[in-house]
Amino acid sequence: KIPGLFHINERVAFIGRWDYGFFAMVAVGATNVGSIKVHFDTEFNTNTGHTNLNEKIYETPIELAKGDEFGYFNFGSTIVLIYEAPVQTTLDKEHMKRVKMGERMWM
Repeated sequence: KIPGLFHINERVAFIGRWDYGFFAMVAVGATNVGSIKVHFDTEFNTNTGHTNLNEKIYETPIELAKGDEFGYFNFGSTIVLIYEAPVQTTLDKEHMKRVKMGERMWM
């Protein structure tokens, strides 16, 4: 067991807007063994051993269509989604499940 392991994992927050307002997708990669890759930025590099924080603002918005692949993890991964949604959006027990790549969520 490594004390404090979860707060030293690689984290990258992709923040923007979508049809209903604020949207954030936080990619969490396993420390020292994994890395996070995105298809729209070949210079994007994680798990380099540096502990400095970086911020990058893309001049041209990144636009993806439903079903487009955003990127991938090389090893060990979690995605956290935080977003504004229409008022009528509800989540019930059938939506509270593990989602695998390519699987539809609910929208």
